[in-house]
Formats: sequence, structure tokens, C-alpha cells
Amino acid sequence: MSDAKKILVVEDEAHLAKGLQFNLEREGYVVSLVDNGESAIE
Repeated sequence: MSDAKKILVVEDEAHLAKGLQFNLEREGYVVSLVDNGESAIE
């Protein structure tokens, strides 16, 4: 079982999503990005 911390970022502004991804990955998270709520619940 993996100890990696995972997080889902739902953000439609690409530059904000990439900035969040960069900073969260530096803190040790595995980041998944989606750009809308519908994709987030799939």
C-alpha cells in the first residue's frame, strides 16, 4: 500500500492549476488535475 498523499485539484484556469500542481508536488502530493466539476466526479 502506498503512503503517497493524493489530491484532486478542480480549477478551470490553467495557469492557476499548474501553479497549484507545482507547489503541491513540491510538498509531496501526487496531483490530479481536472478543469470542471463534472470531470471531478467521474
